[in-house]
Amino acid sequence: MAVRETEKPDQCRTHEPSLREVTVELDGLRALMDERDKRYTERDEARQKAVEAALRASDLQTRTIHEASQKAIEKADADSDKWMANANEWRGTLQDRDTRFALKEAVEAEARALRSEIQGLRESRAEGIGGKHFRDDSRANLAITVSILSVIVFIAVTIATHWKSN
Repeated sequence: MAVRETEKPDQCRTHEPSLREVTVELDGLRALMDERDKRYTERDEARQKAVEAALRASDLQTRTIHEASQKAIEKADADSDKWMANANEWRGTLQDRDTRFALKEAVEAEARALRSEIQGLRESRAEGIGGKHFRDDSRANLAITVSILSVIVFIAVTIATHWKSN
């Protein structure tokens, strides 16, 4: 093939290549292709190993997170059960207080009744006639007074505990 005037001299051939030159050139291209194929294969294997390692790490992380969340759920359930038990106990205590303690109005009415009975006893004692009769009445009055004072102390303690709880 002849050199054309419009083509550049380094892009043109000056002669037809021989079979040996073509074979050498093809062998070189084949070696280059084999080398690149080997690089691509190695790169692909490295990528596959990296992806598998990342998947294993992700799987381990997911399992760890799942186990931690399960433990947190179990602890929250236990705490919730404990809180509910304490709330029920507190509710029972409040109900006991409401049903077992005397109301303020009832205690005050009882105190007024006791005061009037004490006043009546004082008046009857002042009106008492005779020594023996007076002595027997004194003992009875003393027993009644002690009983009444015990009831008053009980009522005062009940009122104090009721007011203290409020």
